[in-house]
Amino acid sequence: MPSWYLNQLTLYTSIEQAQKSLAVIMDSSGFNFDLLIPTPNLPNNQIIQWRKESWGTDRNPIFDSMSKTAEKTHLHFSTSGTDCLPIITALNARFPNIDMDYSFDRYDLSKTYQFKKGVLLESETLHSNQVLTPC
Repeated sequence: MPSWYLNQLTLYTSIEQAQKSLAVIMDSSGFNFDLLIPTPNLPNNQIIQWRKESWGTDRNPIFDSMSKTAEKTHLHFSTSGTDCLPIITALNARFPNIDMDYSFDRYDLSKTYQFKKGVLLESETLHSNQVLTPC
């Protein structure tokens, strides 16, 4: 049974621009990372490893919630086994004019990343004795 990571993604842009950017990782059924980084045609026993290397996680996340204001969109979702930093990095590369904060939390580890103008500015690692604050 995989461990689950709680993820937060904040897009600092208009609702319209956020919808355009999220359309490359979400469809009507929820998250679909194949829209941004398609899984190649591989034997079934190689797909999970490819996804871990290319997406950071072995499957599409579970959508938890979304909140929107005129200037930012905030998502909560869960990933299996690890974070999905490669997907968020690819999303930011596709939309470099949208500033983003991405963080994940596991029972013993939390990490936060900030993307500004398409560049990863800083990351902060927190351990179980510290508190993760929302983006």
